[in-house]
Amino acid sequence: MALDESWELNERGQVKFAALMGYSMATMPEGGLVRIEYADTLEAIDRREAKGLQLHFTAAQAREIGEALRRLALTLESEGKGI
Repeated sequence: MALDESWELNERGQVKFAALMGYSMATMPEGGLVRIEYADTLEAIDRREAKGLQLHFTAAQAREIGEALRRLALTLESEGKGI
């Protein structure tokens, strides 16, 4: 899984990322909701200060992202990176 130019980089050319701190899900008549909680700094992790991103999914989108996450887990495990 290679990175393309759409990935955001920091000033040193490294991929910027946030640490996943949790998630929750809910349903509504129009589809499903996923709230992803994350920390974008080491200090925020230490203080357990999470920011949240709330996403709406259709059933098809939920299946697609679920399958993509399953494949990622298999890849990480096969590379010895699974915890």
